[in-house]
Amino acid sequence: MSINNYTNMFVQPQNDDNSLNKRKSSNSDANDCKRKKKSQLNLGIRKVPVPSHRLTPLKEHWLKIYTPVVEHLKLDIRFNVKSRNVEIRNPIPDDAIGSQHLQKAADFVKAFVYGFEVEDALALIRLDNLFVESFEVKDVKTLKGDHLARAIGRLA
Repeated sequence: MSINNYTNMFVQPQNDDNSLNKRKSSNSDANDCKRKKKSQLNLGIRKVPVPSHRLTPLKEHWLKIYTPVVEHLKLDIRFNVKSRNVEIRNPIPDDAIGSQHLQKAADFVKAFVYGFEVEDALALIRLDNLFVESFEVKDVKTLKGDHLARAIGRLA
């Protein structure tokens, strides 16, 4: 199966250049309104980058990831093959609860990308005061080669 079978495609409003050129107005209020509307649309979207070594597990577990996000959190989700991002969208732009659900869904997908099992990452959706935090070992102490591998092994 191709990745396209796994994606839920949502359509974002696009500006039609022909319709905009037909009606050029010097009214700046209309332009400000369009900018505000576009910025509001961007607030309702989260993009989670997926590294190449997690693409196969994402394909295998897509239905387990897709189902709780769509059914329980009432959000739209898709995998953008070109940019290798999981894109999560709130269908209602000004919904306060939807923005909380949007963050929960993004944390859920990030946890899966970090290497957690889907069942373990589902706890991020179910519980309110739970989050995942990560860091680079090199940010704490500069290690190279075998020393770095040994330090990571001790933490894991």
